[in-house]
Formats: sequence, structure tokens, C-alpha cells
Amino acid sequence: MPLRASSIHGVSIPCLVPLTPSGTRPPIILADASIVIGSGDAAQIRLKSLSVSKAHALLLVDEAKAYVRDLASRTELFVDEGAGREAGLKHGDVVRVGKFGFAVTEDPTVAAQGDRPRPPAPVALLRVDDEAELRRVSEQVVLIGRRALSPSGNSTAVTAR
Repeated sequence: MPLRASSIHGVSIPCLVPLTPSGTRPPIILADASIVIGSGDAAQIRLKSLSVSKAHALLLVDEAKAYVRDLASRTELFVDEGAGREAGLKHGDVVRVGKFGFAVTEDPTVAAQGDRPRPPAPVALLRVDDEAELRRVSEQVVLIGRRALSPSGNSTAVTAR
């Protein structure tokens, strides 16, 4: 779930500010690496409307930069009034998903504290079948395949320290 402005201090990262007539919605800080916008239950930013597909768009955040990609939605994705499949986002852009609009910015309370790098990601370890030692995962990976569940019913494939 994307974090709200009051949840993070001292780190400058992109935000989406909901564009509403009342202007009372807090900014949504894009703290996760990937965020799905849609009307479905699996969306991290859920917009209940017939104008929004279940999985409408994907936001990707990397090194304090944000990108958005349309996920073959019914009503398309608009960045600065132009329909597009994907776009890099910058301060001042307006993203429209269905009938909802968001301004791209940095949270002023966070940005005022300076541009500091994000804290390092935790170390992830991967257990591979028939190997005694855990392997360190030092970059983004995609795991494909099945792993038997432990007797407790939980998967032990990836451990973060």
C-alpha cells in the first residue's frame, strides 16, 4: 500500500496529489517499487468507478523517479492530457486514470528536509534446493517455478535480514 505523507520523514520521493474540487485529500507517497492503480481488490491505489479498469495502470518507482504504464485499460491512461501507453513522470505532470486526476509532485514536508538517498534495501537470501548455504540476492530477480511449502504451510524461499 502506498504510504501517506505522515509515514515517511527525511526522504524525498515522488507523490501523487489527488485533484479534487475540495482539495482535501492527502498526497500519496510512491514508496513502493511498483504500485497498481485500478478498481479491483488487488490494486494498491483503488479507484471505485466504472471508468477505471480492475488493473488500469502500473506505477514504477526507481531511484526517486516514477514511471507509469497503461495495462491495456478500457479508457486509456492520460499524462498531461495526452493518451499514452507509458510515460516517465516529472514534477507538475497530471495523470488521469478514468475520471480521476493526480498531480505529480514531491511532498513539501518531505522535500523541504533535503534530497537524501533512500535507505538501503534489506539483504535478501534465497534458499535453493539441495544447497546447504543461502544465496545472497543483490539485484532485482524474478523467481519462476514452484517450491514445496514447509510443514507449517509457509514458503521459506526468500528471507530478508
